[in-house]
Amino acid sequence: MINMFSIISTKGKSIIILPALLFFFFGVHGQEGKPFYVGLNSGETVYGNKLEFVDKLIGKDYLLLDDSMKYLLSDLKFYQRETGYYLKKNISMRGDVWFKRNIEGKISTYSATEWSYSPGMMGPNGMYTGGYSRAIKMSYYEKGYQFKEMNYDNLKRDLKNHEASMFQLDKVRKMKNTNIGIYAGSAALILAGIAHTASLNKQEGPPPYDAEIKFSPFLIIGAIGIAIPSLINMSKEEKLLQAIKIYNKDN
Repeated sequence: MINMFSIISTKGKSIIILPALLFFFFGVHGQEGKPFYVGLNSGETVYGNKLEFVDKLIGKDYLLLDDSMKYLLSDLKFYQRETGYYLKKNISMRGDVWFKRNIEGKISTYSATEWSYSPGMMGPNGMYTGGYSRAIKMSYYEKGYQFKEMNYDNLKRDLKNHEASMFQLDKVRKMKNTNIGIYAGSAALILAGIAHTASLNKQEGPPPYDAEIKFSPFLIIGAIGIAIPSLINMSKEEKLLQAIKIYNKDN
């Protein structure tokens, strides 16, 4: 009788436990099967089939999940929508910044673009000079729980034991040295060009003077030289990304 009761009891528990397990399994997979989600500051993740970014001209921007659930960006840590995965990080001197993930792996890369605005000014002659805007691109990477700026020095420490990645980083080091040389040479040419331009436009003797302004070729060459490192920097970032991709492939 005791053995029979034990068997019945065990079966009874199985019957009770099985529906609970099935509910848990299909409930979790039902959520994760939905392609979009938001991660709340509380630690909860909410899934859905549609996630829309609402850009408010007046008021705060928010995300709308499945046309019904509204989430302010300040209440979120991350989210996934059609355009990709976004992660919020607090960056020194900039506060909270939303980064888009570009590469996912052992080392994931992120980028964000912020705009810097300079207002126009009224000059001493009464002329108004218009303002301008400048895009500031920020590139970061995440390894483990560390979120770091993507640059040569940081990656050199994190990839030091990976020979193929370090080979790519060595190319970046050479580019850095080239940039320093170009900046120094261009600055010297500009200084020489300023002095030469002043001598070319020096007015001697009685008027009338020549109204045409002459520019030294040193000044022009130096200005062109200053722009070259920005082109090299574009190639430098590609080398940094390549070093990360090689590392991820082997890890």
